[in-house]
Amino acid sequence: MCDGGQLCYITSNKWMRSKYGKPLRKLLLDVVTIEQLIDFGESPIFESATTYTNVMLLTKSVLKGKPKVSDITQIYKPELSLEAMIVERGKQVSYFSDDGFLIVDKIVGEIKEKIESIGVPLKGWNASISYGIKIGLNDAFVIDGKTKNELVSLDPKSIEIIRAVLRGRDIKRYNASFADTWLIDTHNGDGDTPAINIEKYPAVKKHLDKYWDKIGSRQDKGVTPYNLRSCAYHHEFENEKVLWLEMSPVPNFFYESGTTFVLNTAYILTGDSLKYLLAVLNSNVLNFYFPMISTDIRGGTRRYTKQYVEKLPIPRIDESSERIFEQLVDLIQLANHQDDGKYTAIAHFFEELVDACVFELYFSVHMSERNLLFIKDIDKILADSTLKSSKIEQQLETLTKIYQTINAPDHAIRNRLLRLTADSPELLAVIKQEGRV
Repeated sequence: MCDGGQLCYITSNKWMRSKYGKPLRKLLLDVVTIEQLIDFGESPIFESATTYTNVMLLTKSVLKGKPKVSDITQIYKPELSLEAMIVERGKQVSYFSDDGFLIVDKIVGEIKEKIESIGVPLKGWNASISYGIKIGLNDAFVIDGKTKNELVSLDPKSIEIIRAVLRGRDIKRYNASFADTWLIDTHNGDGDTPAINIEKYPAVKKHLDKYWDKIGSRQDKGVTPYNLRSCAYHHEFENEKVLWLEMSPVPNFFYESGTTFVLNTAYILTGDSLKYLLAVLNSNVLNFYFPMISTDIRGGTRRYTKQYVEKLPIPRIDESSERIFEQLVDLIQLANHQDDGKYTAIAHFFEELVDACVFELYFSVHMSERNLLFIKDIDKILADSTLKSSKIEQQLETLTKIYQTINAPDHAIRNRLLRLTADSPELLAVIKQEGRV
C-alpha cells in the first residue's frame, strides 16, 4: 500500500483477540491508521457461509486518530441497512492494543478499566495452569467402573495405577459429577519417580494388549507403547486444585482436594489461595469481563484456555478476608454434593452471597455509598460456624443454620442482596445483566 492509500477488508474477526492475531494487531497499530472497524460477530451476513466477520477501513498514514467503531453483533437485522444498525447501536468506544482489539459501550469500557485497576492478572499470582492428562487413545486407557473392578479382581495390584478421572463435561460450577470413569495411569515418570513398568501389572497389560495396534502406532507414547506421554506436572493431580472444562458458555470452576485426574478437555490450577481464586473465577464480574479478552465459539460458547484465564484480573486481599471466601466456598460445595434437592436453593443462595462479596472487592466505594457492603457482616456470622466436624450430618446442620440465619426475612444481608442491582442500576445491574451466570 502506498503512503496515503486506503484498503477496506472483510475478514474473520478472530484476529482481534486471539493469540495468533497479535503480530497483525501490532502491524495495524504501528503502520496504518484504522479509520473504521465494524464487528458483525456471528451475525449471518453471508447466506452460504458460517463466519465471524468484521469490516475494516485502513489508511497508510502515521497520523493516528480515533477510529469509528461499532459492534453490531447483538442487534444485527438483515432487513436493516448497515447505517441504521450503526445508529441504533449508538456510540461505542475502542480499546486497541497488541494484546487485543475490543469495541464496547462506554459504560462497559469504564467498568472494564475499573476491574483492571483493582485486580492483578492471574499469571501474576503464585499459581500454575496446566492441561489435563493427554492420552492419545482414550479407548484403551480410560475405562469404566466395571472394567476397573475386573482388572482389580484379576490382579489386586492393578489398583495402584488406576485413578479416578473427570472428563470436561463432568465438571460443573462448584461441583463435579463423577461418572465412574477411570484412568489407567501408566505414567512416564515424574521427577525422581520412574516410569511405570507394565510387566508388574499383568492384568492391565493384557487389557492394553487388546489395543496393541493402536497404542503401538500412536505418536504420543512414553518409553514404551504402554506408557502415557511424559507429563512434567503429573504429581500436581494428587494435590488440591481448581478444575474447569475448556469449552463452556459460563465459568464452571470447581475445587478438588483429592487425587482426581482430568482429561485434556479440562484444565487444572494449582498453587496458593485456590478457594479464593475459585470464588472470583466463578463470579459475575469475571464472567462479564471474560468476553473482552477472549474469542467465542458459535452459540456463545467460550474457550477457557490458559491464554485467556491467566489474564483475568483478581484483587489481592489479606488472609483473614481470604478465609471468608474459603468458608463460603466450602458451604457451596457441601450443598452441591448432596443428592437431596432441598440443598439446591441453599447452594444458589450462597453463590449469590459470594458474588456480592466479589462485587465488593472491585467496587467497595460504590457499594459503601449505597449501604451494600457484605464481607464484614458475613465474617461475624461465619466466625463461630465453621465446618470443623468430620461428620456430614453435623456439617449439614451447620450449613442449614447459617442459611436460615442470613436468609431470615428481616436480616440485613438478605435485604442487601435483594436490592443489590436495584440500588446500582448503572454498575452492578449492568454486570449482572451482561455477565449473569
